[in-house]
Amino acid sequence: MKLFFSTFMLIAVSSVATAQNLTLGVKAGSSTTTFRGDYSYSASNMYDNSKTNSLVLTEYLNYKLTSMLSVQAELSYQKKGFEYKTKRTVVDYAEFGNVEFGYLQIPLLLQFSYGGKLKVFSNGGPSVNILVSDGYFHLKSNNSELSNSVGYVPLDVTRNIKSDFNKVTLGLVGSAGVSYDITSTIGILGEFRIGYDLTKSAKNKEKLTIYTFLPLPPGTPEPLYYKNTHFLSYTVQGGVYFKLSK
Repeated sequence: MKLFFSTFMLIAVSSVATAQNLTLGVKAGSSTTTFRGDYSYSASNMYDNSKTNSLVLTEYLNYKLTSMLSVQAELSYQKKGFEYKTKRTVVDYAEFGNVEFGYLQIPLLLQFSYGGKLKVFSNGGPSVNILVSDGYFHLKSNNSELSNSVGYVPLDVTRNIKSDFNKVTLGLVGSAGVSYDITSTIGILGEFRIGYDLTKSAKNKEKLTIYTFLPLPPGTPEPLYYKNTHFLSYTVQGGVYFKLSK
């Protein structure tokens, strides 16, 4: 990740000599991610999915085309994942699990802005998302619900499931926000963004062999599978920008 950010900064600095209307910015904020599609148990209506929250760090270059239109290239690091728990009324499914991955995201956006020192803006475009960190899926039984089951074997296992996910995905992002020029060269901004993986986040897979080294409680199915899954994220960021050329 350090190499990517260092390269990004080098390009930004070297561009100052030739580029016009160029702005460099940094942003940080919080992201909430959900995992859409069919996954987990074959009886997918027997579990509840919940969201994960993480920090997002972003650097960007904005090149002004006209007074209202610009193009913006970004590089950001974001964690995406999911948590799930099975409904308490289903004894054989009384388990919960979670996993989180690190992604480098490279969006190329078209931005529309309007205003003077205080501007409102919106942007959107495609994003290339690169999986860069391991994801450890942790699955654990709910002991209080299964402890009286015949043949019950407590489950508490962890497995790296990075290989089950696609290394590169193509997504779409859209956002809206407000910026304010503090001086002629420095400003601040706030932004809300939605991102969605257009291509599958995980490889289609019928089931994981996470239990191959453990005995299965009677009636318990193989745990995790994926079918047409996509990450959806909501991000709120604040940042500062520097106009490198007037």
